[in-house]
Amino acid sequence: MKSVFFAAVIAAAIHTVEPSAVAAATTQIVPPPPVVMASSLRGSTRASENPIAVVDVTVEAGRGALWTGVLKIDNSGASYSESLRDAPEPCDDKAGNASASNFSAQRQFNLSIRRYNRNGAPDLFSVNARWTRPIPFCEGQGTRSVSLDQQVDLVPGRTVRLTGDGGLVVTITRRAN
Repeated sequence: MKSVFFAAVIAAAIHTVEPSAVAAATTQIVPPPPVVMASSLRGSTRASENPIAVVDVTVEAGRGALWTGVLKIDNSGASYSESLRDAPEPCDDKAGNASASNFSAQRQFNLSIRRYNRNGAPDLFSVNARWTRPIPFCEGQGTRSVSLDQQVDLVPGRTVRLTGDGGLVVTITRRAN
């Protein structure tokens, strides 16, 4: 582009050239470079190759259901979290109740489901679930946690049941496309 500009300037200096010809020679429209999308390090494929996977999920722990719902999983995954902080359960003795007002009990639940694209397997998913609950205040202060982290083959129409420690159970049903 510089050579075109200098050629136009030299030509204008040597010969009488119309100013519009110099402007035309120096004003060029250059198209932008092409946009190239690099694939991620995990081997992700194009979105059109992996349609959104819709799954029905039930998570149970202890004596009941922690969460039941629907997740829509795209190439970046889907997740659900909840957290509750409240006053601890009172103790039977009056001395324990007085000190309990300085502490809180925390319950948390986190669920994450992501595509696990290994060798182009579109139905392989990574499931991570974590459940945290308080230790009864009269037994001490703190929390107990259980988690599971597992890869599953989940083709449309299939149900999988994952069982972790402490009664943690995650049931996932992938809806047919």
